[in-house]
Amino acid sequence: EEQFNSPRLEHVGRARSETPPPAPRRAKPPPLLMALAKNDLVKVCSCLKEDANAATDPFWDHDVEPPLCAAVRLRCDARIIKALLDNGANPEAVDSHGQTHLQIQASLGSSTPEPDWFGWFVHTFPTLLPSFVAGTQDQQRLIQGTAEASGTRCTCPQCHAF
Repeated sequence: EEQFNSPRLEHVGRARSETPPPAPRRAKPPPLLMALAKNDLVKVCSCLKEDANAATDPFWDHDVEPPLCAAVRLRCDARIIKALLDNGANPEAVDSHGQTHLQIQASLGSSTPEPDWFGWFVHTFPTLLPSFVAGTQDQQRLIQGTAEASGTRCTCPQCHAF
């Protein structure tokens, strides 16, 4: 008698594994989403320079959320919102709940994000911060030159450079 060898028959004879498959995990956030979560204008601008589609491509593995909606949901600084719009973010894009960035903003209420006290301190006391935070001259130059290197302008009341 001739027996047909199939993968199914070969599997039947083996012991079954009782280990369940691993649970699905969320993908690592893309660099732009991480920069938005940190409310970091310098990193956001860097991501936008590196990837021409960063402002327009949704975060596929994170609820297909458009970057503009994510920025509003994460209560990012207005300069970040402007940077996204300046780089082609669609103001009419909707998130997975069908909400635009304006609807998300309205649902968050009228609370304003925390003031940028660190930025104010760095600008107001530029010579004090490096001695507290940075030990090397390279670190001091990095701290002092962050705004200039990124092309951002100071928005503190002392400069009135809005």
